[in-house]
Amino acid sequence: MMFSRWFPFSLALFLMIPPVSAQSSSAAVRSALQAQYNRYTAALRNKDIKTVVSLLTMDFKQVLPNGDTEDRIDVKRSMQERMKSMKQIQSLTVTLGPVAMKGPDKAVVTATEKFVGRLGTPGGGTWSIVQTSISEDTWVRTSGVWKLKQVRPISDKYTSDTSGVRPALEAAYRDYRRAVMNKDLKKVMSFATKDFTIEFPDGRKQYRDESMDGFARTMMYTKSFQNWDAQIIKLLIGGTGKATATVKETVSTTIVDRKGREYKQVVRDTTEDTWVRTDFGWKIEYSKILVSEVSIDGKVVARTGKKTN
Repeated sequence: MMFSRWFPFSLALFLMIPPVSAQSSSAAVRSALQAQYNRYTAALRNKDIKTVVSLLTMDFKQVLPNGDTEDRIDVKRSMQERMKSMKQIQSLTVTLGPVAMKGPDKAVVTATEKFVGRLGTPGGGTWSIVQTSISEDTWVRTSGVWKLKQVRPISDKYTSDTSGVRPALEAAYRDYRRAVMNKDLKKVMSFATKDFTIEFPDGRKQYRDESMDGFARTMMYTKSFQNWDAQIIKLLIGGTGKATATVKETVSTTIVDRKGREYKQVVRDTTEDTWVRTDFGWKIEYSKILVSEVSIDGKVVARTGKKTN
């Protein structure tokens, strides 16, 4: 099971079962583990993070897809944040594959978790999602209590109905970039809803009128655009005409200061954008900046937010 960085179901699963004899078969252990996984899913349905985390070993480690690791403190923090976005659990199951005994007090099991439900977006909407995670979980028993020591992901897949939406949003992003490069303020703001909001990594929020002023000031000091590369790296669709796109982009420009001196600026951002479908096409309602880095003449001068994977 996986403590996913993207979803609220950080899969910390623990056993608290009576001691079994050294002669116990792997089948018996598998049955006991399955029962405890069932208890785990019940705890998640109740958003009982304390119970789940209390069953981790003190030296628990989760290996992330990029090779980094998280300990039990990281997992608790991640679960607390992601649980806030969980709106509905329609189905949550864990099925076990082969169990390998590594001695009387250690077991390694392949676990498959499937989640079907609805998650919230920063802009207040929801989306339907199906997530299937497969991981290799290592359990240890100390003083008769089984606890989860390590989670190593094998695969993590999530799907939602994106038919026709991705091409529409990719076109919207292209048109938006063209408007910015042409310094067309009216066209730029036509992509935003009336209640458009930007959330910065430190929690500050900026609303539509402030965004218009900020864009106008930025364009005053932007002489030209050299390159603008953007990619939708994740797309989730809601059932009520909403979509959330996670976008990575790199923008290279030439800027000038008040004395007319020129500098090469590169901005690298990752944002989580909530779009809504209207009678006039898709419009952006909420943009949450996850990470932002600004370089001037090759030197990083500002960096905010937490690095994403």
